[in-house]
Amino acid sequence: MSKHFLRLLFVGAPGVGKGTYSGRAAAALSCHAISSGDLLRKEVADGTEIGQQVKSLIEKGVFVPDELITRMVVQHLEKLRTDATRPNGYILDGYPRNFNQAATLWSSGEIRIDHVINLTQPRNVIIKKMSSRRSCPDCGFVYNLAAIDEGGIKMDPLVPKVEGVCDKCGSTKPLVTRQDDELEVVTKRQDEYFAVAEPLLQFYKGKGVLHEFAVLGGTKVYLPKLLDLIHKLP
Repeated sequence: MSKHFLRLLFVGAPGVGKGTYSGRAAAALSCHAISSGDLLRKEVADGTEIGQQVKSLIEKGVFVPDELITRMVVQHLEKLRTDATRPNGYILDGYPRNFNQAATLWSSGEIRIDHVINLTQPRNVIIKKMSSRRSCPDCGFVYNLAAIDEGGIKMDPLVPKVEGVCDKCGSTKPLVTRQDDELEVVTKRQDEYFAVAEPLLQFYKGKGVLHEFAVLGGTKVYLPKLLDLIHKLP
């Protein structure tokens, strides 16, 4: 458990493991993991005022405005203040995602960020991981066929314990590749991320709050290393 209140942001390319590491680190540190993407989907599913606005924008093919995302995250943080089960702060994942969002949020002071952890991994490894994902067509559980052992990075594949049978639901249907895991889509997402990442990282580096964390293996080895880094933050 952390000794002090945490206000962290995890950044990194799609597929590096931000969601996995933020969720597991938050549980270990008794703080909240806040994914803007998850919040948006929940608002839409619950049919809230924000959710209705978001759904309308998505249907029109319009980006969700920064102000709306900020209001959503602020409202969520307000609700969490009374949660005594995880009193040690929060880890943001997915927002702010670009320089303009970061600069606006920093100057407004609406959501404090004391430290930013940049999770990194070689681009070719991320692309291989993401394009090797396969999902159960019935329950959606995600497996990964990639066996990675290159450049000091070792990651074992995640396959069904019994060949041809889904661990979660028992389906015997062949695993499928989701559209967003197709190689062309994965590569495009990486290109889009790195186009906006450098100004964002330079902004936080200039504020003196950026910390680099290379993910060179699985969570069994690297989650403890990440927690050690967080514990050492001032």
